Amino acid sequence: MGSLVGFFVVFREHPLIVLAVFLIVIAGVLRWLGGENTRAALAGMRNVAASFFTVPFQFLKRTMLMFEKADELERPYINSHEHVLHIANRFNYLVIAVLAILVLAGGISSSLIALYPEAEIAARQPLRDELDSAKAALDSAQKDLDAAGKPGYADRLKADADRASADSTKRAVAKEKAKSAVEAAGEGLDLGGAVNAVLDATSEENAKSAAANTATQIDAKCESWSGFTADRCLSLKQAFLALGDATGAAVSAERAASEGDRVYRSAGQAQSSAQALVTMNGESVKSAQTAYDEVSIWKMTWLKSHVIVSGGLLVAALGWVIGIVWSGAIIAEVLSWLILMMLSLERKNRAD
Repeated sequence: MGSLVGFFVVFREHPLIVLAVFLIVIAGVLRWLGGENTRAALAGMRNVAASFFTVPFQFLKRTMLMFEKADELERPYINSHEHVLHIANRFNYLVIAVLAILVLAGGISSSLIALYPEAEIAARQPLRDELDSAKAALDSAQKDLDAAGKPGYADRLKADADRASADSTKRAVAKEKAKSAVEAAGEGLDLGGAVNAVLDATSEENAKSAAANTATQIDAKCESWSGFTADRCLSLKQAFLALGDATGAAVSAERAASEGDRVYRSAGQAQSSAQALVTMNGESVKSAQTAYDEVSIWKMTWLKSHVIVSGGLLVAALGWVIGIVWSGAIIAEVLSWLILMMLSLERKNRAD
C-alpha cells in the first residue's frame, strides 16, 4: 500500500519521467512476449479493440439483410418443431434493430439540434434593444445640437420671449378691465371674496371654475338682493364669467412669458449642453455596440461549447447503440445457435 501511495506521489511531482518509464517498460514487455512478431501482435490487438465498436454495426447490417431474406431463411424451419422458436427469435432481432435505430436517430437529431445557438440569439435581443435606445437618444441630442447651432437661434428665442411678454401684459390689462366691470355690475354688494377667489387662481381651469361657482350663486340668490333686477343679475353673472376667462388667459400668458424668458436666458448654454449630451450619448452607443458585437453569432465564439455538447450527445448515443446491440446480439445469436442445433438433431433423428 505504501509503495502504491509512493508511486502516485512521484507521478504527481514528475509526471513526464514516470510516463516515459512506464511506456519504456510496456514496450519491453511487449517485445519480450511478442518477439519478432510484436508489430503484428499490436496490429491484431488494435483490430480486436476496434471490433468492439464495428461489430455492432456489422450485426445491424446483417440483421437488415436477414429481414430482407426472411422468407428464404424461414423455409428450413417450416414443418419443424423449431419453427415457432425461429419466429420468436426473429422478433429478438427486430427489437434489437428497432431500439438501435431509434437511439441512433435520436442521438444524431439531438446532436444536430445542440449546434443551434438558441441561448446566444436570445441573449442578443436585450442588447439590441439597448443599442436601439442609445441610438435614438443620440439622434435626439444631435437634433438639439443642430438647432442650437443654427444662425439666429438666440434672436428667435428673444423674439418669442418678447411676444410672450407683450401678450402677458395685454392679458393683465384685460383682467383689470374685467375686474372693474364686475365691480360696476355689482355696485352696492360686497364681492371682495368672490372676486379674489377668481383673481388668486393659479391656473386657467381654477379661474374659470371659481367664476362658474360664483355665477351659480348669482343665479340662485341675485333676484332676492335689494335693487337687483333680472337684467342686472344677468349682467353681473356675465361679468364674473368674463373675469374668469380673462384671469385664466392672464395666468397662462404669464407662464408662457416666464418660460420664454427662461429659454432665452439659457440659450447661451444650450449649445454647450447639447454638445455634452451628444458626446455622452455617443459613448453610450459605442458601449452598447461593443456589448452587442461581443455576442455576435458570426464570431463563432459559441461554437466550441456547442460542438462539445453535440459531440457528447453523439458519443453517448453511439455508446448506447453499441451496448444495446452487444447485449441483445449475444442473446439472439446464442438462441439462433441453439435453435439451429435443435433443427440439426431433429433432422438427424428423422434420417435415422
